Amino acid sequence: MHSETKKVLQDVSHRYPPSSFYSAGEFFRTLHKQTKAETKQYSYRQLSADLGFSATNLVHLIVQGKRPVTERAATVIAKN
Repeated sequence: MHSETKKVLQDVSHRYPPSSFYSAGEFFRTLHKQTKAETKQYSYRQLSADLGFSATNLVHLIVQGKRPVTERAATVIAKN
């Protein structure tokens, strides 16, 4: 986990609260886009890791609508 990118991600998530989005995919897409704009290099794998998952393509699959946010995933995200 990169503490610098996680700090930027936390700042971005405060500016763009999840409740202001219609879908989880839109929320994660915005988190990725805005964090990448501030850090220059930021992948969906890094976003997954910063949210508390292993560095996989989980978040990218959610953004594409190919995977839902499960209750377990939401719990992991909330803890991080």
